[in-house]
Amino acid sequence: MNKRSEKLVIMKKLEAKLNSSLGEIQKSETNQYKAKIGTSAVKWCERQLKVERDNHSTSQHELNNLNDGITAKKQKARECWVEALKKSNLDLHLRDIPNDLKEKFNKFRIPDDLDSVEQEICNEEQFLENAGSVDDSVLTKFSQVKKRLEDLNGQKTSRCENQEAHRAKVEKLKNEWLSKVRAFIERLDGNFSRFMCDMNCGGRVELQCKDENDFKTYGITIKVSYRAEDTVQELRREYQSGGEKSVATMLFLLALQELSSNVPFRIVDEINQGMDADNERKVFNMIVDSVCSNQKTSQYVFVTPKLLLDLEYKRNMKVLLVYNGPRCDVNSDNWKISRFIRRHKRLVAAEQP
Repeated sequence: MNKRSEKLVIMKKLEAKLNSSLGEIQKSETNQYKAKIGTSAVKWCERQLKVERDNHSTSQHELNNLNDGITAKKQKARECWVEALKKSNLDLHLRDIPNDLKEKFNKFRIPDDLDSVEQEICNEEQFLENAGSVDDSVLTKFSQVKKRLEDLNGQKTSRCENQEAHRAKVEKLKNEWLSKVRAFIERLDGNFSRFMCDMNCGGRVELQCKDENDFKTYGITIKVSYRAEDTVQELRREYQSGGEKSVATMLFLLALQELSSNVPFRIVDEINQGMDADNERKVFNMIVDSVCSNQKTSQYVFVTPKLLLDLEYKRNMKVLLVYNGPRCDVNSDNWKISRFIRRHKRLVAAEQP
């Protein structure tokens, strides 16, 4: 290698070293610049922190003042509330205005804020001053009337309470009574329907009422039907014939008899009149079976001007014949039913071949 080449190599090394030194110098200067900037930022942040701390201290002081003011206001409000309760003769432990006072506030349109209330008081005081003096007799009379009114209101309240208690008692008694009546009507309906069914007819007994609280509107409706294709209709003279009404009436009495055995006796007068022979025979047999088969039933008196022939009689029946008319001039002692029976038997035997 010649000297020139060596110089070139040395120059390149020097140049590279120089460039490296320049880079380190630039880097050092950059770091110093950044350090200066960071220091300035820290100082600024410290200044801002101090300002915020001062603001926080001021706000905390103001908050404490506000809390003290609120506590004082609450204490003042509590004192005013207690004073108002004392003047109103109310319980000092109340936490809210009673409903009756709220109603009075609304009725007389009393304002909600204190200033308006004080203004209203001033207006009323001014009105009283302008009204002049009032006669003592008027005040005395007013006090008497006021006391009388209070007494009447007290009596009204007491009577209203008594009325409510009486109404509740009446409602309870009515429900108990109505329950028993409905049960009785249900049993009566069952008996009547059974008797009508035995006659190949239909029948119902229903309880009717327009107003449960008006006992005058309570009643019993009897509904019957004498043909299979017809529905039951109310028993009325416009719908049924006299004989049909007699059948329904007699069967209703029979149905009622089984439910009221405490009646000492019953009397029916000419109930069979108007019936056709078939219905009369059926009804008579039903009466005999119903009355004579039950030893606990009441006595039954059946009054009629005539009866069908060949009816069924029981041993515990008694037939009483009443003879009356212009031709009955024979002494009753001479009338012997046994002789009539023997004579009838002889006549029947003589007629037989």
